[in-house]
Amino acid sequence: MTPDSIALLYHLDTLQAQSAATLAEKLDTSPQKIRALIKDIEAVGIDVAHKSKAGYCLLRPFDRLDLDAWQKAAQAHGAQLSKTQSNAGHRTILVPLSKNKQPLSLINVATIDSTSNELMRRLPHTDIHALALATEWQTAGRGRHGQPWYAFPGGSLMFSLGWRFTQDSHFLSGLPMAVSLAIANTLEREGFANNIRLKWPNDIVFHFQKLGGVLVELNNDIPDATYAVIGVGLNLYFPRQAREPIARAVTDLYNISKTVPDRNALLAAILIEIVRTLTIYAREGFAAFSAPWQERHAYHQRAVCLLLPDQKIIKGFVAGIDDDGALILSDSPGDKGKGARYTAGEISLYPA
Repeated sequence: MTPDSIALLYHLDTLQAQSAATLAEKLDTSPQKIRALIKDIEAVGIDVAHKSKAGYCLLRPFDRLDLDAWQKAAQAHGAQLSKTQSNAGHRTILVPLSKNKQPLSLINVATIDSTSNELMRRLPHTDIHALALATEWQTAGRGRHGQPWYAFPGGSLMFSLGWRFTQDSHFLSGLPMAVSLAIANTLEREGFANNIRLKWPNDIVFHFQKLGGVLVELNNDIPDATYAVIGVGLNLYFPRQAREPIARAVTDLYNISKTVPDRNALLAAILIEIVRTLTIYAREGFAAFSAPWQERHAYHQRAVCLLLPDQKIIKGFVAGIDDDGALILSDSPGDKGKGARYTAGEISLYPA
């Protein structure tokens, strides 16, 4: 997908077909280019109806990201619009907290290599604290271990949020888990399911199928600060053909609830909950979230395998997590909180 492909998606309708000439006039290009862009759109799995004389239309609506819609949804969750730093491509709101209001800024872009990469690029010359970047499409989105992150245009949430901490990286070891808990809580509060679970250390799952993930990257180059860039990917509508490159079982919110959520409304609700979570985390660390996170752990008390960075495999039973977010693995089931301790790092967990 390219910026031109996204621009064409914004102009395609589900009710009224439009000719290549009409679309070319809207986008100031040629009918030949429109036909090429239609092929690009279809290549990622979006269904386009070809009507011989009338032209093209979508079979499903494309739910575009929109700052105005996001702002209204955020205000419905108690946020206020800041009168500063608001323009066509940038919106700042004030998230209500217990004793103050935290400014939160959102930037929308059509396409980008990676929202996390972009925030990291901005860090040397921009304070990215409480700055979120969302996109319709990533050309180099990634998950843990450098694996590619697959998404579906208009059917995914892909965004990153920068946050400044005064503590070191050890204090932030449980940050991906706290953020994944915030997302799971938001999804349930918004009515999508009552049994969304988590997989150590950073996955959001439903019936052991991956629904979303969180990737946190840290930067310690700024004196007296550790910046976290928190990348989030969430499947809202992920059709079968888009899942074909993925080796593991995945799911989406449509499969869970039979409805496709409003992307802007869900993005607003999730970001506001993440901001509240990060504010608490900065004061109390992961200890404030360890108990509710463990309650959601899909593999608690289950037999698992841990794949270590040296490719060694450790087998055992999940006995819990500690207040730093480390996994506790025991030799037998039922050993609550007793066993060897493993920090996330480059370790992966699989069912035994």
